Amino acid sequence: MLNSVSAAIAASAIRKFAEYRAYSFDFFVGLVIKFVFFMAAMYATPLREPVEATARVYGFVIWYLTSHLLAKTANIVVEEAYMGTLGQVLTARTSFPVFVISVAVMEVLFSIPWVLGFLGIAALSTPIRSVLPSLLHAAPTAVGLACLNFIGVGGMAIVLLGLSFRFKRVGALTEIISFYLLFFSGFFFPPDQLPAVVRQANRLSPLFWAVRGLTEGWAIVPHLLGSSMLWILSGVLVFRYYWEWARWTGRLTAYV
Repeated sequence: MLNSVSAAIAASAIRKFAEYRAYSFDFFVGLVIKFVFFMAAMYATPLREPVEATARVYGFVIWYLTSHLLAKTANIVVEEAYMGTLGQVLTARTSFPVFVISVAVMEVLFSIPWVLGFLGIAALSTPIRSVLPSLLHAAPTAVGLACLNFIGVGGMAIVLLGLSFRFKRVGALTEIISFYLLFFSGFFFPPDQLPAVVRQANRLSPLFWAVRGLTEGWAIVPHLLGSSMLWILSGVLVFRYYWEWARWTGRLTAYV
């Protein structure tokens, strides 16, 4: 089992390097777009206190990793099908769940250098430079909240992955969710300025609770874990249903 997992992780790393080489310009354009969003989040509204600057910087960083995790995991089946390798993935010694986890882990790890770049840029910004001690102090809390957030986002991604067996356009839904999380998770716009319906919907968002934890501390952890467990349960149920549906209908062997 350990050999299978290590082989899957190594293969995912090689695959990611190959993607960077083949689609370097696309990655560069995506990075520029996210940089624009980052700067917009920093200056969308005036900073009222240092803790708000911390929430904006780390909130964006966690969202950045979250969006990559969502997009990559949700589109695994679609990507493999269009590359003509879905059959190989499904018949390999490595189980499909292990394959999915390894791809997701590599996606997050390979995104971390870009995150460090965003943090470096933030440190050069005048409003952020003035609260740099606050950022450094909050770093361990941000890492812990990010990890808890990934549990729930992983469940959300599995829901989308399950849906992808039946709905090939799941990538469009993933983009909608990513942009919703960007603008309405409480770091782009102040939470008290969000519409009431959005604030209610955010109770289901692990990222919203993680961002809130950046300003309110670990008291929000029960809410974060609750929403995360809900998404994990939903992911298991949705994936299992559509996995069985795809097997019985032959969709796995004739996806494209």
